[in-house]
Amino acid sequence: MTNIRGLLTIAIVLLIGAVQAPNPSRTVGHGKQSAANAIKVSNTKGPSCHHPSINNCDTSVYPILDWELSGWFYHSMFKSCRPMYSPKGVHICAENQDLPKTREMCEDLCGESCIMSNGSTGICTFNQICKIINDKASAHPRPCGSYNVNCCPKVTDSSLVPFEDPSGNNNGNAELENRIHFADQSSSRNGTLYIYRLPNNQVAKVKSN
Repeated sequence: MTNIRGLLTIAIVLLIGAVQAPNPSRTVGHGKQSAANAIKVSNTKGPSCHHPSINNCDTSVYPILDWELSGWFYHSMFKSCRPMYSPKGVHICAENQDLPKTREMCEDLCGESCIMSNGSTGICTFNQICKIINDKASAHPRPCGSYNVNCCPKVTDSSLVPFEDPSGNNNGNAELENRIHFADQSSSRNGTLYIYRLPNNQVAKVKSN
């Protein structure tokens, strides 16, 4: 009987300990956060790959008149990096200080790789940042798993230069801001065309044969 009581006591102690043990949580920034202002962190990314704090932080994930680009964040639902905006481009909340400053930094830290229609490895990109032209729908079955996310080449802003289509077939994309990867300046537009539209009205292009 003594042994049975001893076992019951041990079992009860273990059960109570399991109930009282706190659930592990990942926090970013300093101070307490309300439920409405909680930071969402991807389970598979680093601590900088989270949504920005919006409430009382003068931060928007959409362009606002007179607000400036203040950085980029990883949008877990769309598996891609998106820009954010603040007055004068400055963060006032500590929770947002660790977010990537540039698109390239965000893609390096948080980006999701994917397979483009030509078989090359690309990166999942929000379709407001990268649009695809002349792509074959049958060869591009949404590798990023979302209708508004495209699989595009991973390029740097500095590798994009002004571009004018030598064939004159601009398809309504003849703006002076059009850009293309410097290695493709002498190429025709027979292949898939990736049009980049970066914040602050910057427009960029890169073509893949």
